[in-house]
Amino acid sequence: VLTPDDEWAWSHFGGSLDLRDDVAVVGAYGDPRAAGAAYLFRRGSDGLFTQESRLLASDGDLGERFGDAVAVGADAVVVGAPFWAGQRGCGYVFNLDAQPLWSPRRGPRVRGHSYAGTLRSGVSFEYFGSFKGHDYFVTTGSMEYYDAHKSAEVLGYLLDRPANLATISSQEENDFVQARSLDMLWLGLSDLATEGNFEWDSGEPLEYTDWGPNDPNKHGGTEDVVAMNWPHQGGQDHVWIDWKELHRYAAALIEIDGQACSGDVDYDGDVDYDDLAIMLDAWGDMGGAGDTNHDGAVDVSDLLWLLWNWGACP
Repeated sequence: VLTPDDEWAWSHFGGSLDLRDDVAVVGAYGDPRAAGAAYLFRRGSDGLFTQESRLLASDGDLGERFGDAVAVGADAVVVGAPFWAGQRGCGYVFNLDAQPLWSPRRGPRVRGHSYAGTLRSGVSFEYFGSFKGHDYFVTTGSMEYYDAHKSAEVLGYLLDRPANLATISSQEENDFVQARSLDMLWLGLSDLATEGNFEWDSGEPLEYTDWGPNDPNKHGGTEDVVAMNWPHQGGQDHVWIDWKELHRYAAALIEIDGQACSGDVDYDGDVDYDDLAIMLDAWGDMGGAGDTNHDGAVDVSDLLWLLWNWGACP
């Protein structure tokens, strides 16, 4: 039984597959941000397959279903994306003659034209801002609700802080979010536990809402989760809606309990020269210990982030 190592929900892992000699590729056209993915497994001398990499489209976009079809050749993998560019469709070619296919410290090792896919893993986050002592992050891409929920857990683990999809408790907080983004954003509000009783993931009481007209309306009887910034009246207003948890896509707005000390790379309670040395040693890596802003690379933005947080952690 082959399963992906990231365990993203509702990715349709297994929607396509192909096998040649010791290489197996499994498509997952809903993973990781609704653009799709494919997973490459290689059989070892013990006869067991282990995951070697995750293949993503270099220019992937929402709903293109990359991974809807896969094929393995002697020295390449081809992954289909039938909804690419307004359903014109395309295929991506990945070379297999570079060993290893993916390095966790030095990033992709894929040759070919500019439309070849990339090999990478993880989800990127951007710092969103701070409100009343809580830090907020947002994922850089859209995803289904359960993946957004999982992303909050991942970020909380990375920052060693309790984290949830955001709780909006006041008009002031709602305005804070909308001043920074009017993109569709998942909130930590649902009635998944008890039908008709919307509750925050954080356990806070439901004291404020910004529902649009006729919401929550439980359209089709299956709308159990909540997103904000739904464009109402042609985009004149941006409101909350109850939405389906499957096949609906928004970025994850994540709230950190307390202010994150994400510059503290060595977790000693201070952002100092030791953390700077670790960052410089990891400079240019795709992720890693020096990726303080969790955007997938160790670069100047991480250095600025570390300097901004210099000193004792809050």
